[in-house]
Amino acid sequence: MKMVNKGKLLPSKAVALPRNKIVDIIQHLEEPYNIIFAIQYLTASRIGEVLMLKKNDFEYKKVDNSTLLLITLRVLKRRNNLIYKAVPVNLNDELTGMIINYVEKQLPDVLLFKGITKNLAWFKLTRKYPQIRTHTFRRSRITELFKEHNWSETEITRFVGWASPASTATYIHLKWRDSAQKVLDLEKTT
Repeated sequence: MKMVNKGKLLPSKAVALPRNKIVDIIQHLEEPYNIIFAIQYLTASRIGEVLMLKKNDFEYKKVDNSTLLLITLRVLKRRNNLIYKAVPVNLNDELTGMIINYVEKQLPDVLLFKGITKNLAWFKLTRKYPQIRTHTFRRSRITELFKEHNWSETEITRFVGWASPASTATYIHLKWRDSAQKVLDLEKTT
């Protein structure tokens, strides 16, 4: 098999895509790669953390009038640390529905994505979408939470599992129009 030259295939800087483009990309990937990247996007996790998931790592919890899907991830940067990510369950959402259907068909104590490595997942993604990196899903979700859902840097830091909010700023992708709109909104209120 011919090796892919990453330097020529990938853009020189990281990007964040809007949710509709992310959903479109994920829906056009074959199973289980669509599930891997859907989980990575919704949880803003590293690809290696997603590849270590088992069925037992998924749990539903009722909170008030809504249901959360709790996903236990093993954080790679800290030995044997577990981090819990709560993803709101909306069965009408394309990504959440795909994940739930896939997970429910799996065996309890077996890796969901046994035999799939980070490099293989990257290859399957870039073969179809050469401009996309696996980290694009993580960056896109963090940017979406900040811009569209008004999460603070502290909330994002906790959700992603970082020890410090310093990393958050490098993951949030704002365009100059975003900043200009904030200034205009501020001037209207004063």
